[in-house]
Amino acid sequence: MIVTSEVVLEIAHESIKINNILPDVDLKFVRYYSDDNITGKTAWSTVKMVEDGVDAVIGDMVSTNTEISASITGLWKIPQCSFSSASVSLSDKSKFPYFFRTSPSVILYGEALVDWVYKMGWKSCTLIYTNSGVGRQVSDTMYSRRLRYGLKMERVALYGFEDHQIQRTLNQLIQTGNRIVLFADTNPINQIKYLQAAKKAGVLGKGWAWITMNNISPGFKQEIGQDDEISDYDGLMFVSGLWDCMAGDTIVN
Repeated sequence: MIVTSEVVLEIAHESIKINNILPDVDLKFVRYYSDDNITGKTAWSTVKMVEDGVDAVIGDMVSTNTEISASITGLWKIPQCSFSSASVSLSDKSKFPYFFRTSPSVILYGEALVDWVYKMGWKSCTLIYTNSGVGRQVSDTMYSRRLRYGLKMERVALYGFEDHQIQRTLNQLIQTGNRIVLFADTNPINQIKYLQAAKKAGVLGKGWAWITMNNISPGFKQEIGQDDEISDYDGLMFVSGLWDCMAGDTIVN
């Protein structure tokens, strides 16, 4: 995605020059690095941008990193945009007055998940969501959305990612009897840990459908390893602007 983004910027830059859209402006793009696992690096990179005198910022792709950088650029009245950060909190103009985006919020992704369940012909599902402000908001939105289609939805709140907390929700999932699972969380590290536990518990694989509301493929491939291990996660799907299915066997409800 990073390579694709850079290519798009280069194409846009060339188009601006060819069409003489900004005749009095000399556009210059400079790359700065963030880190999903080291928030301090993202903060220092943003401070460096401010010190370098940038006029505007594009990025980040990850909501947590964007929240860090946008809170800093906003203090200096530097406009910042993102095409993929979907966190609901980024819509709060009191916190991020100079941030805007071209991607929908995570709420719309939640609605899209419910639409997807309906389009697949599934009649019931279980929603596992984090017990946070965003998680509860997504849960309420999705639960209301399912009324449009007459879907039966069981909700399971996840209070943390300690082993005993994960196991508790997996036990609740089994009790619902549903094999269609919507996982409403947007932290890839936590999601992968949870999905590994689900596979170990025998509730993720052939005959199950798990759908996340963000693209976890980069971290997933790095953490899981070889292709034969990835195939054990048959039925895992994700949405991040575009749908992508990670396995192709038929799943039944």
